[in-house]
Amino acid sequence: MAGFEALQERLGVRFRRLELLREAMTHASWNNERGEPSGPGRDNERLEYLGDAVLELVVGEYLFRRFPTYDEGQLTQLRAALVNTVSLARLGERLNLGETLLLGKGAAKTGARKLPSLLANAFEAMTGAIFLDQGYRVATRVFIQNIGDLADWTDENHKGRLQEVSQERTGLPPVYRVSAEGGPGHNRSYAAEAVVGGAVVGKGRGPTKQAAQQAAARAALDSLAKVPANAAARAAGAARQAARDVATEPARVRRRVAEVAADRGASAGSGRDRRSATATPTTEPGQGRKRGLLATLRAAADVIVGGRRDEVEPPPAPPAVPQPPPRKRTRRGHRGGRGRGAGTGSSPS
Repeated sequence: MAGFEALQERLGVRFRRLELLREAMTHASWNNERGEPSGPGRDNERLEYLGDAVLELVVGEYLFRRFPTYDEGQLTQLRAALVNTVSLARLGERLNLGETLLLGKGAAKTGARKLPSLLANAFEAMTGAIFLDQGYRVATRVFIQNIGDLADWTDENHKGRLQEVSQERTGLPPVYRVSAEGGPGHNRSYAAEAVVGGAVVGKGRGPTKQAAQQAAARAALDSLAKVPANAAARAAGAARQAARDVATEPARVRRRVAEVAADRGASAGSGRDRRSATATPTTEPGQGRKRGLLATLRAAADVIVGGRRDEVEPPPAPPAVPQPPPRKRTRRGHRGGRGRGAGTGSSPS
């Protein structure tokens, strides 16, 4: 009970029916481990259901009054950023609900007191208990006094989580780009993109740059949740390799351009020599320089389009031309001549 007294001090609320607070802080594992009957009123699941509905209304009204120029879409984005497991778990941590929860020993040993889902459920159940015991206005006051600076929450909820995911999958932090902005001074609108591993994985809009980035981070988290971590890591590795390639590309291109241009210049020179023997020169001053420039540009295009192909793979060899089989030499005439000579010659006397 000492834990409940300390919690009431932190909330600034004195419960008239303390059993409601106890019910809100009782996890199902507490009763299961003791063999006590489970069901409605024995743990915090029903109060969690009620608190979820109360928080939707509390946060909706709070944002409606605080941001009178925001449209429905902007208000919905902000409410979604505040009423989710991550945000409510942070509120539960701030109020130290994990240490106040009645948990089974098995669940406590596994670190359940720090689980975001358990802390978020406990905060919802506590809100439901405050609503039943103290009313809607007190429930609103407790939420507002613990929410702190709204900008800190909206930025950190999704951008902080995306930072963790990006580091886990790619080893690099995410990058945010403001892609568009517009609207009058009193009602500006911004669009932002979240880039992870060199690819745009989320887009969002908001009344401020920070809100737009937060919305983009949330969209990015939804997108990355559908992509296996190993696939994202492979894509990030490819992006890093591409970045390294870009860093070394200029020197490689210049080297290959010089080589190809030299080859083409030599072949073009021999062709001009052959033509000059039979044709009257018509080259105007500066034409040779232009031809050299064109040859250089063509060489650059070949290198850029061909990539590494000309450096890794040798040019294909020309197809072999089949040769006819060698003809046999008969030497028939030679032997015949010698025979005739032997037959007609006179013997020595």
